[in-house]
Amino acid sequence: MQLANNSASTGPVKWAHQVNEILRRSGEKNATDQIEKAITQHQEDRFLIAVLGKAKRGKSTLLNAILGRRDDLVAPIDKLPASSAITRFVWGEREAATVFFRDGRRQDIDLARIKEFVTEELNPANVKSVDVVEVTGPFPGMDKDLVLVDTPGAGSLHEYHDAILHAFIPQADAVIFLVTARMPLDQDELELLKNVKAADIGKVFFAVNRVDEAETNDIEAAVSHNQQLLSQVGIHVSQIHRISAKSAFQGTVSSSGLSELMREISSFLGRHKGRARDARLVARVSQAAEMPAQHLAAQLASSRKTVVELEAELSSLSESKRTIKQDREISEREFTHSWSRAVDSFEHQVKDAKSAAKMAVTSRIARTSLAGLGSVAKELPTIITRAIESELAAPAQTLEESLSASTRKLQVGYPSVEMQSTGEVSIRTKASHTTVLGGMAGAAAVATGIGLASAGSAAAAGIAAANAAAIAAATTTITVPSTIAGIGSLLSSWGLGGIGSAISALGTGTATAAAPVALTTTPLWVAVAGPVGWTLAGLGVLAVPFAWRASKHKQKDRLEEASREQVDDVFQRVLTARIPALRRMGESIIEEFRLRLDKQLRQIEETIVQFKDHRPDSEKVMLIEKLNNELRDALATAPRFEAQTSG
Repeated sequence: MQLANNSASTGPVKWAHQVNEILRRSGEKNATDQIEKAITQHQEDRFLIAVLGKAKRGKSTLLNAILGRRDDLVAPIDKLPASSAITRFVWGEREAATVFFRDGRRQDIDLARIKEFVTEELNPANVKSVDVVEVTGPFPGMDKDLVLVDTPGAGSLHEYHDAILHAFIPQADAVIFLVTARMPLDQDELELLKNVKAADIGKVFFAVNRVDEAETNDIEAAVSHNQQLLSQVGIHVSQIHRISAKSAFQGTVSSSGLSELMREISSFLGRHKGRARDARLVARVSQAAEMPAQHLAAQLASSRKTVVELEAELSSLSESKRTIKQDREISEREFTHSWSRAVDSFEHQVKDAKSAAKMAVTSRIARTSLAGLGSVAKELPTIITRAIESELAAPAQTLEESLSASTRKLQVGYPSVEMQSTGEVSIRTKASHTTVLGGMAGAAAVATGIGLASAGSAAAAGIAAANAAAIAAATTTITVPSTIAGIGSLLSSWGLGGIGSAISALGTGTATAAAPVALTTTPLWVAVAGPVGWTLAGLGVLAVPFAWRASKHKQKDRLEEASREQVDDVFQRVLTARIPALRRMGESIIEEFRLRLDKQLRQIEETIVQFKDHRPDSEKVMLIEKLNNELRDALATAPRFEAQTSG
């Protein structure tokens, strides 16, 4: 089946390569290394679509059909609820399968052995402690940027299936939700859909399977029934597809209804999948090109001036530095004070929120009858996550808004090197703008204009895709608070300066073995000054181990005790890891401002001195002008991304 749409990414990648080639010829190795890393990360970003539904609804059969299989080696089909663990399908040059275990081990296996690790028959109750099985292959028509996921069925006899499923749901960017014609939506499925909605998942593709086993009137009645129930839970779908996954799997695709479902998915991917990822690539390339563009422009301007003129500009630069030193110290002290005050206030509110969250969880358990304990135990990871989120959401938002305001104030008041529309470079201080090098037309002005603008727009557009990138790199049993489900790796994906490793570890979590997300060149202050939602990213991962042990605690007192311990663990993580990291973040933002300004001033000064002491020949000047103009034109044609609404 065709499930690919690559058109969105072709232009930005081609543009990035164009900029990179110009910088390579300019000798800007640091910038070219950054751009090459950005392109690599862009190519590795994945969009995750999960197939959800109750047990025995045909999820594995549907995936086999989508993947173009004529056997069930990669997604085993069984009379029992087949899937006991999560399986991810990713495009690859060759067929391969890797089992990731909960203790961090991994094992490469043949496709024929997949069923030993993912089926209830051969891995009952997941006694082998499988975390996820990843299957790669040249699946016909599958997008290389897409991950398809087979999940354990909800509402089976095996409670840990539901625990795995509830922990996984927030990781999906979109879901295919499957019911059957003979069994319209029931209460378990509605609860599953409520979790999908709570996780802020961007798109639900709804399909009624096994239409070949029902009469037309029954099918239409089921569709009508499902539409009403979907509306009641607040989920809107553009179409309810009528399919026969079995017919498609057996080769009768044209009459199976699967083609229509795949067309809707492909159309959605074309509109949404690549835009956030592409916007981030453009931002990263623009940021990497900014300093080289200024360097080229400074070289070109200096090459056209006399020695006397260059000496005058050196004198002007020295005078500006004295003013800068005083201004930057004042701005830094004001920023440090406001940042610390905001974090102190948040720390105080966190301590109050812990008691409230524990009370909310234990009260829910206390209100549950003995007969309902099993159902509550399955949902506890979600219940705990929502309780923590509910208590921390308001303090976190207040904190982020305060930190954003502090960062924006620092950006406005901090001395900076600016490119004027006339092509001149000036140093802005609180008192004045001092022109230190005139005539810097070309790439520098363009780079400065689009660099931060692109970074800011990419920050806004890239929230969901940033989370997807982290999830693709990590193992797949992470729960994220629903209001921030789309921003789990926001800081890691936008660049963290001196605290990249600290925050990326918090962003991806440590409850499972997770790969760190590659850092980028976007300044930390751009990310912090952007959309809110990053403070709590990744806290929900601590609900994962609980999902496994919850099914073993049937007594109310044991459940309440385990729940209190879980809440304590999360809040302890906030107090001992997240808050100190926030304090270090403030220090890193100041350091970023210092380094950026110092690099710009040093580059301008070195260029002036170089051209004062060593006058370039006409051939060198022509080369500089050529590279400057090429980079200017390339940056001026950077792809732009307008906001889109989900369809």
